[in-house]
Order: sequence, then C-alpha cells, then structure tokens
Amino acid sequence: MCDPMKALLLVSLIILVSGCTSVATEGLSVTLQANPSRIFSESFSTLHIDLDNHDSKMLSNVVVSAFDTGILKAYNVDNYGNVVYEICSVDVGNIVPYEFRTVSCLLHAPALEESVQTEVNTRVNFNSFLETNQLFEIITENEYQRRVALGNYEQKSRSYTHRDSNVMVEIDFNEPLPLIMTPGKKYFVYFQITNVGPGIVGDIAPGQFLIHTAGDILRCPTEVILTLNGREFPRVACEIVLDRDYLQGKEFVVSDIGTSLAYNYELRNALKIDVLK
Repeated sequence: MCDPMKALLLVSLIILVSGCTSVATEGLSVTLQANPSRIFSESFSTLHIDLDNHDSKMLSNVVVSAFDTGILKAYNVDNYGNVVYEICSVDVGNIVPYEFRTVSCLLHAPALEESVQTEVNTRVNFNSFLETNQLFEIITENEYQRRVALGNYEQKSRSYTHRDSNVMVEIDFNEPLPLIMTPGKKYFVYFQITNVGPGIVGDIAPGQFLIHTAGDILRCPTEVILTLNGREFPRVACEIVLDRDYLQGKEFVVSDIGTSLAYNYELRNALKIDVLK
C-alpha cells in the first residue's frame, strides 16, 4: 500500500513514479494507488483506496466509490478477485478513531490502438458531528455599575469559534459580553457554519443543527434547510429573550448556549493512470 505521509510530502514525484495520490484533512486522509500503476490494453489493475482516520471521533456510514473513470471500467471484487458488481462502490460502515482501512476495486482497460493517459476519480462520503458549548454571563445594570465603580468590570469578546477538521461553527453575540439586562434592549446571537476542510458539506436539514440553552431563552427559526454558498452556510439568527425572572433575584447569572451539528461530508481524489497499447 501507499504510505500516506510520503504521499503528502512527495505528491508530484509519487504520481510520476508509483501512481499514488492523497487528499487529507486533519481527520480523514484518502490515498489512491494503482497496482500496477500502468495498464496494458485489455488488461487489469487493482485500485487501492486507503482510509486513515486521524481524528478522535468515529466516522459513520462511510461509503467509498469510483466515478468518472475515463476509459477504464471499475468493478467491485470479492476476496478471491472475482467481479461482484459492475461498479466500484463499497459500504465501509463505521471507521473508529485512528483506524486504517483499505478498499480495493478492479480496473479494466479496453483495446487501444495507441497509448493514452486517463483519470480515475473517487469519492468518500461519511457522516460526522460537531458539538459546542459556549458560556456567557448576564448581569443587571446595578451589577454593571458596581463592577465599574470597583474597577473590575471586564468586557469580553462577542465572537467565539468551535471547529473540527471539516466544519467550523462561529457564535456571534450582537453585544460584547457580559450581556447587561437593560429595559427595552434586544439581544441576539448568530450562528455561522463554515466548511474549513478540503471536501464538500451536504445540505443541513431541520434537526441536523440543534441549538439549546438553559432556561429556554432563545427564539430561533425552525424547519429551515441550510444550503452551502461558497464556503459558508446562511447565518442563523436567534433572539435572546431576557427578563428579571430569569435571574431569580440574582445580580448575575452564568448561562450557556450549546449546539449540535450532524453533517455529511465528501472527500474526492483522482489518480492519473497510463494505459499502454
């Protein structure tokens, strides 16, 4: 099999010499190698697709497939090399943290009158998740004045980010923290989901992005489908509804906002293969 670290460091050289390419996130790396790396007319080669999960999270519903294989035909084969399906698509299931798996498919070259170079494209689809928890403080105007008078009032950032190797969730309050409970003033919190990996994020359906907080103080839109636009999804805006009852007679309260994002991710890779007449 192809060494993923060598593939990352020596991509150009390895493509020329051994027919190996790699695409990687901080979580999953996908490496392709054909054996043999050059195919003669009307002969076969085996495509090895190496999956290396560097993440501390399990990846679920992993499916590996070849598509747009140029002049080559790709087939699923069993452990004895027999063709099972006239497509290359393998349901891998779950890949646990730090697990390495290999999927193989058979490539067949047609009869040729001259040598050509063709390209085999692959994709790996999987499901993953990102959970966040952001603390924030709510204080009364009296508490604000008291802290200012004592010289220990500290204004904190309004924006916070949480990420894994594929996606990032930014939590942005409309005011710097802490939130000062002022009569008639409205507070909002915004959530921005961004694709930070080399792959493609699928649409986020209702129920896949959940927002919660203690005390039921958020008013958020429901039943919204989020579709990626470039690298970012549309921003989700929620109103923070505060009243004196929420503080229960206290001058300040530390609360939290939690999010849970279940998403589908797709990594693609391609390998150029010489087909000789």
